[in-house]
Amino acid sequence: MTFPEIVELLNELSVIHEIGNLQSWRGENLGRERAIGRKIFWSSTTHEKYAFHYGGRKEIQFNIGCDLLDWFRYGVAFSFESGPYFDEENYKKLFAKVQRYNEYFIEHRKKFASYSGFTQKKGKIVALYAADLIPEVEYKNHKRSTFFFIGKYFNKKVNEITTDDCHTILETFDELFDLYKFVESTKI
Repeated sequence: MTFPEIVELLNELSVIHEIGNLQSWRGENLGRERAIGRKIFWSSTTHEKYAFHYGGRKEIQFNIGCDLLDWFRYGVAFSFESGPYFDEENYKKLFAKVQRYNEYFIEHRKKFASYSGFTQKKGKIVALYAADLIPEVEYKNHKRSTFFFIGKYFNKKVNEITTDDCHTILETFDELFDLYKFVESTKI
């Protein structure tokens, strides 16, 4: 499969997984009367080698990619990378969300035993580690170029990803949905 085919298959298969309710939950949480949509990933959040859920730029984001490592990653991330329409207020809101992630992690540390993480700065991996807390000094001194990822990996290239792998990705997203709800449910 190509990367866009993987994204589309994940969107299609998500309807039989809890994560398929992501956009409905987001709509309710944001106080919208109508659902935002059904897809996890939209064309606006899908790039050549990575994608994050629609709305994820300002949230803890469900994220997939093969852009930084030789492995295919899937999990959650925080992006402190600069971008259009992303001002200092957005960074402060993300700081609070990282603190919520850390609270959840402390309470559910065992849940993350099979997860790994990495930190990227200025487009380069600077640290690979077992899933853990994100130290305040790391995200508050982000210099608008830091990306934190917590998740799992396939030791495969994009064209080796299968339908079964896509189900595994969605099952992992299901496991992480409670974390997402905890981080995002408090209006920050």
